[in-house]
Amino acid sequence: MAAIPNGGFRHRRTAAILRSTGVKRGMTDLVFAYEEGQTAWLELKTGKVPLSDDQKGVAYRLKTMGHRHGVARTIDQALSTLAFWGLLKKGTQYRTPPEQPAESNDEFWQQRGFR
Repeated sequence: MAAIPNGGFRHRRTAAILRSTGVKRGMTDLVFAYEEGQTAWLELKTGKVPLSDDQKGVAYRLKTMGHRHGVARTIDQALSTLAFWGLLKKGTQYRTPPEQPAESNDEFWQQRGFR
């Protein structure tokens, strides 16, 4: 798992330096790599804050390339998504019953026999 620190306010000079090193607008907050070269990408949002156009574009590109992508708006939603993707340690407990992610392409993966 890796966090991608693209968000937040940046001074113009810092933003320019980050762009020159490859930081892209709209990239998801977390990325997970696991068996058979699969990756999963999770965007973390609060409340009803919508995805930006850049975030929608990244999500579309990732999904069309066959990567898992989800958007979680609560901690329980994030944990449920990670559990559904098989990325939590076996026996991990969390407070509430699993919720489905607000936006995901898991049907694509289920049709292909993946969890």
